[in-house]
Amino acid sequence: MHGRCDRDDSSFSLFIEAFSELGKVIYQDVQDFQFEPVNSQTIIKSWLDDSTKAARKMLECIGSASIISASTISTYTFMERKAQYLDEMLSLIPMSLFSEEVAEKSRIVRENLLDYW
Repeated sequence: MHGRCDRDDSSFSLFIEAFSELGKVIYQDVQDFQFEPVNSQTIIKSWLDDSTKAARKMLECIGSASIISASTISTYTFMERKAQYLDEMLSLIPMSLFSEEVAEKSRIVRENLLDYW
């Protein structure tokens, strides 16, 4: 049981807070970091392609879940799939473009995601 999601110390709140911190650190990194244009462009294109594939896969899951009766796929199963999707998207972040702080914040988000659902 996960309890109420709106509590400040809930797994959901801790995940959202960690995710927000990751976003801030990425934004700060981008402001201060000098990227090598050609290599960075290749890495970012690959990241976008992989992220698009993962999102399409999740959309297929959502589509098939809406077709299947509620008795076949539980909310719990759906939320597990959502957590797996979020973890996959986080794993796709090209850490080579960012500082160690981004890697650490990403690790914390993924750690909080384990308890998310």
